[in-house]
Amino acid sequence: MPENEIEEEIEKEELQEEVQSKEEYIGGGDFPVALDETLGTAGKHRPSGQQKPKSKEDNNFAKVSRQLEKQTAQLAMLGAISQRHLKNEDSQSTMLKEINTSVKQLQRQLAQIQKAVEKIKPSRTK
Repeated sequence: MPENEIEEEIEKEELQEEVQSKEEYIGGGDFPVALDETLGTAGKHRPSGQQKPKSKEDNNFAKVSRQLEKQTAQLAMLGAISQRHLKNEDSQSTMLKEINTSVKQLQRQLAQIQKAVEKIKPSRTK
């Protein structure tokens, strides 16, 4: 996944998290407002198939769990990026070694050519 896609994914998750937090803190207050209170259904009878609302502690655990899942996904993406960079560094290192070897070989060949030219010059002057 290219870096710009990863950045977009992270930004999208941050926006989604912001929307969720705004939904949980309706009215901009410091205290979360339960969905039942907002809808005016608090204290009304529920059909037997529905569960009771979760406690604040359960909600906190759920929030922490979601955040950990998101952070784990982000760490996995960062790990993938770093692995690609390490592979690139390894290939660059190998390429640099090959270039260095080629340069040394060319220097040796140039020295041989210069010696051959020097041998030819004195014989022409005779």
